[in-house]
Amino acid sequence: GRGSFLATSKFDALITGAPAHAGGKPEGGHNAMLAAATAVLNLYAIPRHSQGATRINVGRLNAGTGRNVIPPSAHLAIETRGLTSELEQHMYNYAVRILENAAAMHGCTVKLKAMGGAKSGGSDLELAERVRQVAQQISDFPNVNPGLAGGGGSEDYTYMMARVQQNGGQATFISVGADINGAGHHTAEFDFDERALRGAVKLFVATAFDLMQN
Repeated sequence: GRGSFLATSKFDALITGAPAHAGGKPEGGHNAMLAAATAVLNLYAIPRHSQGATRINVGRLNAGTGRNVIPPSAHLAIETRGLTSELEQHMYNYAVRILENAAAMHGCTVKLKAMGGAKSGGSDLELAERVRQVAQQISDFPNVNPGLAGGGGSEDYTYMMARVQQNGGQATFISVGADINGAGHHTAEFDFDERALRGAVKLFVATAFDLMQN
């Protein structure tokens, strides 16, 4: 079972300025690329929080139309994360202030568009232990980690987890390991041994049978 998931907000920021000839009348434009660059540097300067882990990342920045044109627009793909939903909201609000003020510094405006998100959440120890006991009976899993593992990721499954837990039920997230040939997540070389899927299906079915019988 996973002990914690980071809450997250995924959003795009569209900064709009005004074009002008970069040589003939540069002062006539409002440089959206400069506004975006100002925002990026300050987004990464957001202080960390004493109450738990926080994250921010700008995964993409596109701006401008040509080498001799003051960039009239910029698009940023951004995410914030926090150990709790409250910490994530703190990061999001801080990021919005930075984007708005960075845009204003260069005579631009900014619009935000929500692209996705997830709540914080955690597995129930009792159910996680039950899944662990089932996994120990399946030959595909020579190593079964006890307890609740942590991690820095986010998962929209937490919405379902929270709904079940709020209604008196239990929930757990099952992580099945696989050989990834030494490559990290989200790298060009990332791949995993798909034979692990066979064991995952066995575990899911065996757990369902175990729960129905007790």
